[in-house]
Amino acid sequence: MICISEDWGGLAAALLESDLSESVYIVGATDTGKTTLCRHLLGKAAAETRTACVDCERGSPG
Repeated sequence: MICISEDWGGLAAALLESDLSESVYIVGATDTGKTTLCRHLLGKAAAETRTACVDCERGSPG
């Protein structure tokens, strides 16, 4: 089950309301929900602005 934090809705709204035309970078440790957060933000933003997601996770060392 995926739990969407109430904070995510506020983050999406703040990004859409901003006048900035900048990139947003989501960084964090492995398995902390970065991809889920990105998918949520993309879903909210796609109807109103151009969006893209680049996943640069390098995987486990080995």
